[in-house]
Amino acid sequence: MSTPLRCPSCGASNAAGAQWCGQCLARFGGPASPAEPSTPAPPEPASGRPDLRGVEAHGVHRRGEDLYWTCPVCNGVNEMKHTICPVCATPIAALFGATKRRSLKRTGPMVIVLSAVLPGAGHGYAGRTADAIARGVLYVWTAAIGVLLLTRTNARGAGVFRAIGGVFVITAAATWLIAMLEAQRLAKGYDEPLVPGRVLLWASAALTGLLFVGLALGARAA
Repeated sequence: MSTPLRCPSCGASNAAGAQWCGQCLARFGGPASPAEPSTPAPPEPASGRPDLRGVEAHGVHRRGEDLYWTCPVCNGVNEMKHTICPVCATPIAALFGATKRRSLKRTGPMVIVLSAVLPGAGHGYAGRTADAIARGVLYVWTAAIGVLLLTRTNARGAGVFRAIGGVFVITAAATWLIAMLEAQRLAKGYDEPLVPGRVLLWASAALTGLLFVGLALGARAA
């Protein structure tokens, strides 16, 4: 029985009399012939820092030894560990156009101006009709109820009414702020909302329940 021939290059076992290794294709009795040419590793930068060529153009830059990225929506400067802008919630992928869409009818500063006047107006101008209605209705409703309850200072149970009214006024202010942040994104072509519609729906339902509870407590105190 012939003894198997072991490859001196990779150690694989081959049939006796074989001229080539079936594993690494090294020639027995001759120079090794690798199956594939080796691919040289990319050279390391001379400074030891990561190579940012082609990336700095997308808003990534260095300050000393640390890397930062500039938000394309609010121009905020963020550390690389923050994958979402803490100011306007724009993801870092927006630097490369990953979240930019073409479904908006209009963009530009007018979106921000209209949103400052009435939350949702800028969304409607940009073509986001459903978002415009949700934000406009929520703002007008919470602001009106809040002012109405806060002005009932002479009625019995005024403390309950003021507390409920304060919650509604704060909600109205938050709605205006969210609409303004979204308007900045819409103005530059990013139509991903910061607050999904279902969140606004649940918020409206919760406020409605709170209003009924407040009215009941106020009526009992009267």
